Amino acid sequence: MGRLVLGLAVLLALWAAGAGARPEYVTQFRRVYRPDRRSELYKASCMLCHESKRGGGKLNPYGEDLRKASRRLTREYKSKKPPKWDPERGGLGLYQYAAYRAVEKLDSDGDKGENWLEIKQDKLPGQNWSVPKLPKKPKAEATEKGEEKPPEGGADKPAGTQ
Repeated sequence: MGRLVLGLAVLLALWAAGAGARPEYVTQFRRVYRPDRRSELYKASCMLCHESKRGGGKLNPYGEDLRKASRRLTREYKSKKPPKWDPERGGLGLYQYAAYRAVEKLDSDGDKGENWLEIKQDKLPGQNWSVPKLPKKPKAEATEKGEEKPPEGGADKPAGTQ
């Protein structure tokens, strides 16, 4: 009898630990970014936001950033009463869609690649072992005195502008 109670207690604890996992977030991510079914992003499922493959428990840096953006945007939009469904946003409410977009320019996992670049290259934005190929920066030219000359357009002007 004691083993049965202990077994049930362990099962209940395991179930409660996974209760924080939100499979609807995986669905939302897939609606926003539409990863191919064979891609690493699609297969990652819960690891998009969690440290564990099964979800629940500790969020990875991307999941933490997404959680913060979601909470902030939810508070901002509550008074505006956003539409609950919109096909232009993959069927997501305004604040949900905005939360995914809000974290795109961040580098959640600190690997020097912004989240949008990692997603575009089928890398996991919350796992620092999943590193994107970074775009090469233009090399500075040397002047006659040996100083580096900034790329065309200068530091504060886009290339090709006067």
